[in-house]
Amino acid sequence: PDVPARETTAAGVEIFRLPAKLCMQGRFPVPVYNGEFRRLSRELWAEKIDLVVIQTRFYLLSLYAAHEAYKRGIPMLLIEHSTGHLVPEGRLAQRIGHLYEHMAARYLRGKCHRFYGVSGDVCQWLRHFGIEAEGVLYNAVDVGDIERMLYEGREINWRSRLHLPESTKLVLFAGRLIPEKGVRELIGAAHILKRTDTVILFAGGGPMLEELQSRYSADPKIRILGRLAHEELLPLYAQSDVMCLPSYYSEGFPTTLLEAAVCGCAEVANDTGGVREILVGEEYGIVLPSPDSETIASALERMLQDDAFRTESAGLLQTYVKEHFDWSVTGRRFLEIAADALPENK
Repeated sequence: PDVPARETTAAGVEIFRLPAKLCMQGRFPVPVYNGEFRRLSRELWAEKIDLVVIQTRFYLLSLYAAHEAYKRGIPMLLIEHSTGHLVPEGRLAQRIGHLYEHMAARYLRGKCHRFYGVSGDVCQWLRHFGIEAEGVLYNAVDVGDIERMLYEGREINWRSRLHLPESTKLVLFAGRLIPEKGVRELIGAAHILKRTDTVILFAGGGPMLEELQSRYSADPKIRILGRLAHEELLPLYAQSDVMCLPSYYSEGFPTTLLEAAVCGCAEVANDTGGVREILVGEEYGIVLPSPDSETIASALERMLQDDAFRTESAGLLQTYVKEHFDWSVTGRRFLEIAADALPENK
């Protein structure tokens, strides 16, 4: 909502936003086939398009893109981002959702013949649909841009803003506030922790936001910050002692972990999706064997207690992410893949 149907960015990128109705609490947009949709479609496909890149296999827009590209003989490739099915509420809705996803994947498999995953685990998940990925195309972050924004936001002091003593240990969750991100389990861990100097911060929007703000507004161990602008979030990463991502479902390759790493934050994350492709060894951070509150609390206790381990792991992780997951690396890889997909390069 509240964005133009068509615009061109300062970098010269043309954006077409086809009308859609947001379902599943905004997580599943359904295109609305009305006059504006038809007009924008005509304008879009009148462009000279050399390659169609489809992000994620299960959106209706993905099926639309594959149909239109196939009809016009335009090469396409699909980049998958998830490691699990959609999670609508209710067992029947989930079964219907799973059936739809398999039907959608079968349709895409017949139209598009080049698939990539944003992590090795995502490529493995695609096999669940009978799809063999050609390789990995990692998510990435703009390291230079993050460092610039950190410098510009160097005067933001989050402990002061939150009226906390400078000695307070900060554990940060950043992401969409939905149950499968392990939000409730992390709140449970906050109340298990015996430390009195630790506050767990939740930064992000989502369907749980109002409930959490209402329930924990007076809880001294928890602060619900809501959605933050990027220029505010980056200093928060840098000033937090630990970034914790206890997701237990469908993490493809979490960019929040990449951003936090560039900002020098130590990390605790559940073993899901591509987490082990970021935290590649025990010296880089803590990978949770399960996302229950007791396990999370134990890992946080260790990370907060051992200053040397926390500092050393954050430094190793920062170097690793800067070297392997900057957009310059993924961008070059994407251009190689895109060039190979074009008919003139066959």
